[in-house]
Amino acid sequence: MLKDPKTLGYRGNLLAALEPFDYSAHMDLLIDYVINGNYEVSRKSYFLIESRLDAVSKKKRKRYKKKLKEAREHLEGHVKLLSKTIKML
Repeated sequence: MLKDPKTLGYRGNLLAALEPFDYSAHMDLLIDYVINGNYEVSRKSYFLIESRLDAVSKKKRKRYKKKLKEAREHLEGHVKLLSKTIKML
């Protein structure tokens, strides 16, 4: 349901509804939403991950850290390009 294109504008609400349940099987998706979600979706995903961090294995944590670092590097590169473009203009 969270991946369904029909829920695109409602994902923040759907994520909030997950809080009382065991959503640990969806951590991969939550990590993706931290990286690619809009403001509300990324923040709610972060909160859900933080709330169940004890359910994430060390192996998965390592994989998630790698993925998050790669996303950060991409964004840092994008910020540099934006800065150069601003200076150019």
